Amino acid sequence: MGGYHIGVPKDEQESMRLIRSAIDRGITFMDNCWDYMDGKCEVWMGKALRDGYRQKVFLMTKFDGRTKAATAKQIDESLQRLQTDRVDLMQYHENIRMEDPDRFFNEGVVDALLDAKKAGKIRYIGFTGHKDPVVHLRMLEVAKAHNFHFDSAQMPLNILDAQFRSFAHDVVPKLVEQRDRGARNEADVRRRAAAERARHRRGMPALCAHAADFRSDHGDHRPEDSRPGIRGCAYVQAVDRGRSFRRCWPRRARRRFPANWRHSKRRRGRTGRPAIRSGWGSCSTLVAAWDRASPICRPRPSSSRSTFPPLRDSWR
Repeated sequence: MGGYHIGVPKDEQESMRLIRSAIDRGITFMDNCWDYMDGKCEVWMGKALRDGYRQKVFLMTKFDGRTKAATAKQIDESLQRLQTDRVDLMQYHENIRMEDPDRFFNEGVVDALLDAKKAGKIRYIGFTGHKDPVVHLRMLEVAKAHNFHFDSAQMPLNILDAQFRSFAHDVVPKLVEQRDRGARNEADVRRRAAAERARHRRGMPALCAHAADFRSDHGDHRPEDSRPGIRGCAYVQAVDRGRSFRRCWPRRARRRFPANWRHSKRRRGRTGRPAIRSGWGSCSTLVAAWDRASPICRPRPSSSRSTFPPLRDSWR
């Protein structure tokens, strides 16, 4: 609900009645922009969102600034007109020229948005454009080069779009791909955080610095149920010096990896102390679920002594 048309009625009371009637009937996405009707649309919508209606909607507005100062000024003016201290979504308006993506990142626009987000003035950042999908794709490329992720992208989608310079065919698949990739990364972070909290509750060691180094260009080569952050498993530094030898090598691990167990046993026979000790810096052990545990040897330059033989290819 909203747009330029919300300022078309001659009476602001009619506009307010339309907005509130839409909210009462379940329409909760409000669209606006800093330049619609020279700001009148934002003023009227701000009045309509009084009396508790602001808490019922997702409020979006847009800005036209192409410099850091202009962007910051327009954000503050929009907040004042809308009579709110926070906008849910702030979008870069009219991304329609090939130089617009470069201006967004090179002239301080993104810095002004991030400052506003840090101050709590906005929640999400997006961009709009209704001219050519090539410009949208250019914006996504430049954003990727700057390691920046947009929360939204607005474009025209209708029955005629598929016939010529189609946003649906060219832009939407790229957005869906980025969304899915971001969702996978976010889910992985949540799993890792949950695993760390579970380990803390059980009084287990924290994750080591090289917990997620076991990856290659061909993907994660460990079994799926043995990866960090999944089912409470995590790679940690070798066990403490005071632990007993058999606690360093539980029975299941000894049965599963007899070669490493025999080598460790021989090592203990020569030195009279456990083969896995903190301070050697040459081994990491998968703990938290010994039925799925497997020792992972990590030769490191911090130690001049040889510990375990090289891992077989099947263990990598």
